[in-house]
Amino acid sequence: MIERLFISLLLTLILETVYALGWKVHGKDLKLIWLMNVLTNPLVVIWNNLTVSSGIMISTVLPELAAVAVEGFLLKRYGRDISYPLLLSICINLFSYFSGMLFNYLFWR
Repeated sequence: MIERLFISLLLTLILETVYALGWKVHGKDLKLIWLMNVLTNPLVVIWNNLTVSSGIMISTVLPELAAVAVEGFLLKRYGRDISYPLLLSICINLFSYFSGMLFNYLFWR
């Protein structure tokens, strides 16, 4: 479980940093993205691990939507120079999620 948490967080930080840089996020706003992922990613992974037998809606979609909402709020509230913070939250999470799915498919099938 600890290994899964670490790999997921590391991969998420790398992917979302790259995406954020493409969105022209820098400085303290980039640190905000790192901090919000340190907050939300482990909670999503733990929730998924504990509820995996409950189906995709409860184990995956629900925590991902919660993470998007929390991160969107944090970006809107504390982001300094982020254009369209709510859209960034949606896009960055979709990018990270589907990139992670591809990574899992390619390396852990």
